[in-house]
Amino acid sequence: MTVEATIVERTKSYGEFRDGAKIAMDMFAIVTAAPSYAGMTPDKQYAAFMVCAKLARLLNGDPEHRDSWLDLAGYAQLAHDRCEVAA
Repeated sequence: MTVEATIVERTKSYGEFRDGAKIAMDMFAIVTAAPSYAGMTPDKQYAAFMVCAKLARLLNGDPEHRDSWLDLAGYAQLAHDRCEVAA
């Protein structure tokens, strides 16, 4: 498959790239301004970014795209698994 064909296929699921990028970056601006963000470990910061990216795909494209929901849950699970247990 060519890059061009991949882009056409992904646009069907995720919508126009520019629009999805705008949604994701708007959400991420909110996340990075939140009080706890600066104190988060890099893995949790990255998970938060990826949750925004995956949610943006769903909001901009096909909300029935199951793989996007699975990806979103996966990043949340990865962050969850790295939380310290309160003593």
